[in-house]
Amino acid sequence: MHALILGATGGIGRALADHYGARGGAVTGLSRRDGLDWRDPARAEACLAALDGSFTHVICATGALCGAGRAPEKSLSALDAAALADQFAVNAIGPALFLKHLPRLLCRDGPTAAAVLTARVGSISDNQLGGGTATARQRRRPISSCAPLPSNSRVAILRLR
Repeated sequence: MHALILGATGGIGRALADHYGARGGAVTGLSRRDGLDWRDPARAEACLAALDGSFTHVICATGALCGAGRAPEKSLSALDAAALADQFAVNAIGPALFLKHLPRLLCRDGPTAAAVLTARVGSISDNQLGGGTATARQRRRPISSCAPLPSNSRVAILRLR
């Protein structure tokens, strides 16, 4: 088993890397520290293009509730164009760019699994913080389909509560 975890330094990504490592699997983890920053698509693309491996498990656990130095928007009047662009880059465009690379990253010799994790946001009752007022559904749309994959692959888009 060889797992690729994107967002490996975040809480969920780190837990997934630990899980696969504890089961004796090899783990390749990438994060912004490694150049996987969706706000810089050219650098993120180069980071993904440099991967040379045949992974049995690929999980994209990148994402953020709000951008650096910003609080989650709690109403439509709090929306800001720069903050929205940042959120779309991190939570929608980035995972969609990852899907472009997915077919070549998956092992072709046995069963494989891939997942893109997205957060459930959209109201204060969802996360007690607010945020995602205008962007919750839009974040999931670009990752709701992907390129053709090997017949031995399973792909899931998971929405976390």
